[in-house]
Amino acid sequence: MSTEPGRWSYGRIVTVTVVALVLVAAVLGVVGSRQPPRVRAAQLDEAYATENPGGQLVLAPDQPMRAGRLRVSTTPATGAAVTRHDGEVVVTFAKALHYDTTYDVTVGPVTGHYTGARGSLHYRFRTPAPTVFTLIRSGRLDDGRPDRIVQVEGSVERTVFSNDVILEYADTGRSLVVSTYDRGVNQLVRVDDDGRVHTSYRVDAPGHQPVSELRADPRTGLFGYITPADGKQTERLYVRDVAKPSVGRQPVTASDGTPMEVIDWMLIPGTREAVVQDSSGRIFMVNPDRPQAAPTPLGTYGRINGFVPTTSVLTLPDNSGSGIRLLDPLHGISRTVPRKDLPAEESGGYAVQQLSLDESGSAVVVEWSPNDHGGSYRIAVIGRGAPHYLLATEPGQADNASICLAPDGGHVAVVVQSAHAKADGYPVQPSASGMTTYIADTGGGSVVEARGAQPQWCSSGPTSNAVSPDTP
Repeated sequence: MSTEPGRWSYGRIVTVTVVALVLVAAVLGVVGSRQPPRVRAAQLDEAYATENPGGQLVLAPDQPMRAGRLRVSTTPATGAAVTRHDGEVVVTFAKALHYDTTYDVTVGPVTGHYTGARGSLHYRFRTPAPTVFTLIRSGRLDDGRPDRIVQVEGSVERTVFSNDVILEYADTGRSLVVSTYDRGVNQLVRVDDDGRVHTSYRVDAPGHQPVSELRADPRTGLFGYITPADGKQTERLYVRDVAKPSVGRQPVTASDGTPMEVIDWMLIPGTREAVVQDSSGRIFMVNPDRPQAAPTPLGTYGRINGFVPTTSVLTLPDNSGSGIRLLDPLHGISRTVPRKDLPAEESGGYAVQQLSLDESGSAVVVEWSPNDHGGSYRIAVIGRGAPHYLLATEPGQADNASICLAPDGGHVAVVVQSAHAKADGYPVQPSASGMTTYIADTGGGSVVEARGAQPQWCSSGPTSNAVSPDTP
């Protein structure tokens, strides 16, 4: 066999190479022509979809396609519907998606219009980790250091707003409404997430006492507060709209047209309605856009517990003491589910707070156990098989622990007051220094620690008024 140089000339090499490439391209073309439609591009506002039901994933196929009745499945499972629009596939999620979760979405069957190849569209995405705001009080009224509202993403802390005295705040979506207090003057200030400060809202509160129960809904931009009572008037609720200054200039009224004496209230998530409780324990649904309309009575209960995350289902203490009352004020549906507790062998303490996770009665519970060192707290998820614990304090480490739920119900904020915390000395709405907030995955995942208290879910979430357990 000859191995003489030049046996293969350059021209022959080029010719063979070109022919080979043409053959490969032809083969790939045939294979490609038989491929079913695939996802060419996708669009989803992940941040919106984690806080709102109705988030839409738009899938653009890489070729024209035919489709009959489409079906959609997701992993992990979540309710979804699928439609076609202008050659694209639109997946609409029934509930808010969980934060920090990878979703696999499959839609099919679909058939290539020209190729006839049949298959399914597949797409994978991951939702963002929760962004949390907290309030860091300086610790003393006269130390010259301002209070701060910070935004926490992972280990990064960014100051959004600072003032000498910040009492509370609520998240309206693209901005925060902040209650400040300076020399006896209470103001409500709107602050954008980038720190831009807007004109203050007028507060019609008697005397020098500040408003309280400041709450908001990030989806609608509604916020509200209760003005204090004095010798001339009772406690009154005002519900405002950041986009419509004219809304909420008058207090919420009772059926006789006089201002209702409100002791507690919550916005129904994603709507322009609110539920309120008057001084006699009666609960009503009201709409701030129709201040003259008579409130809708919902019954008399010990208190408002909150809403089941991602729903309009209100949780209330069942008056018979047998469970938890579930009431959907928008649809007039109500029922009672059994209350779930920690098994006796698991619990050596007392449930001091309990928040419903779903309509079956599953819940997150704060348990306090007394001991020789002053007691300890444990945060547990119950009603989903064996209890699993998300967080625990060492004996004598904490004087208090409280929780509130994220809009998706997949995370819980745990606010812990250190046993060594000092009172801040504020003349109104006093608190303590050295507060810490923990963000825990209710599925038992990671726990993120942040300085401060009052995470925004405690004023702008489904359990924004939650301060006590779901018991009568």
